[in-house]
This record gives sequence, structure tokens and C-alpha cells, in this order.
Amino acid sequence: ILGQAAASHLRSCESKSSQQVQLLRKDAVIEACHDLASMKGTGALPLLKTLHKTYGKLFRAKRMAMTVVQNTRLVRLVTDDEFRSLTTQDFAKACGLVGAVVSERRSVICFSPESDSRYNSLIDLPAAREMSYTFPILDGSSLRAVVQWTSSERPAKGSREASDSLAYNELNSKHREVLDQLHEFVAIYLRRIFPNESIAAKITTTMNKLRAIGAMRKAQQAMEAGADPGASTGSALGGSALGALVSKVAAANKKQQEEPAQEDAPKPE
Repeated sequence: ILGQAAASHLRSCESKSSQQVQLLRKDAVIEACHDLASMKGTGALPLLKTLHKTYGKLFRAKRMAMTVVQNTRLVRLVTDDEFRSLTTQDFAKACGLVGAVVSERRSVICFSPESDSRYNSLIDLPAAREMSYTFPILDGSSLRAVVQWTSSERPAKGSREASDSLAYNELNSKHREVLDQLHEFVAIYLRRIFPNESIAAKITTTMNKLRAIGAMRKAQQAMEAGADPGASTGSALGGSALGALVSKVAAANKKQQEEPAQEDAPKPE
């Protein structure tokens, strides 16, 4: 009977402790979202500083780094220990554990990652005899960034949520839920700092097409009015090669329209 009572009391204590830890995690996420939302500027440095503090509260993170995905490039954001300065490192192709997450669009969790064949010290955090967590930050179907943190604490075995520990456990649904909430808000913040380059390129291409169509219409109006089509076209397109081409086409069309009139004219006797 005493054994059963002791076991019941222990389970009750574990449950209360787990609930307290879960509340602390929720408070940490709320605080992070509030900090990011209240920032007047849009910069990567305050984001990294906030996330470093948040991952520490959530899962006892020791170090933290972020790599932004920009089209086919990877841009690793590097700060000093006091978060006073920010530098970037560009990678033309995916590499390391970060590259594995970019390719597979799913997290990579491992102990002592330096022994992993995918590890690359140029882009991955050093973590000898430590846990390494590398997660994608998705914005819908788009991959915005990859976040990586290390911790000296190993997760508890099994998926029992009643025995919650301070280290991240991928089998614990509460851990996954709180991390998804944080990453969802981070993706929104990254959307402001690093707009999608492919979207910007599409917008630029569309605007160029609209300018070309407008220039061709002006050239056609000038031709119908009997003016020099090259003048209006060249000014509309800034004297570009496209403007010269439109002028050439317009002149050929004008010549073609004049030829039938010359053939139909009566020949002098």
C-alpha cells in the first residue's frame, strides 16, 4: 500500500512539474512573439538575439544559428557573442546538416553531430558530445530559413509527456506544438526582412513586358499619325535595343502599306 501511495504521489508531482514547464514554454513563445512584433526596425540582428534567448528558455539551447534560404543561395547569419554586430556567409549550394534540412524539408536531430558524415564545420554549429537540432522554418510551401541550436542536455527517453524534460524531445507532442508556433511567427518576420527573390524577379519581368507593350502601342500610334515611330519608341524604351527593333518593324510595315498604293497608281504615258 505504501509503495502504491508513493508511486501515485510521484506521478502527481511529475504531472504538476510537467504542467509548470509547459506554461513556462508558452510564456517564452508569447514573449518572443511580442518582442518581434514590437520591434520598430526590421533587422536580422534583433531576431537572432530574441531567438537565442527563446531557445534557451524553451529547450536549454547553448548556441543558436540561422541560415536564410535565398533562391539557390544559403546565407548564414553570424553574430558576435553579445549580438552587437552581424556578418553573413554565402553558400552557393546546400551543404552540412543545414543542407540536409534544405534538401529534405525536415528536421535533423543527432548527438555529437561532428561524427555525422553530413556535418560541415563551415555552416554547422560545433557540438562535440552535445545534441544538435536543425529545423526548417516554412512559410506555407516555401522554405524561409533553417535554424540550428545545440544543447548539452539529452532528451528523456520515450514519449511520456508527464515526465517532461527541458531538452527537446521529438516524440513529445507538446514540444512540437510550441516549436511550430514559434517558427510560424518567425517565418512572418523573415518575410519582411528577406522578401522572396523569385517573386521580385517575376514582378520585374512583368513590368518590363508591360513597358514593352506600351512602347509598341506608342510606336503604332506614331506610325498612324505619320510621325517617326522611332522617336516615340526610343524615348519610351530609353533608346534600348528593343526600341530600335520596334522602330524597324514599324518602318517595314509602313513601307509595305505604301507599296500597293504605288502599284495601283496610273503609269504616265
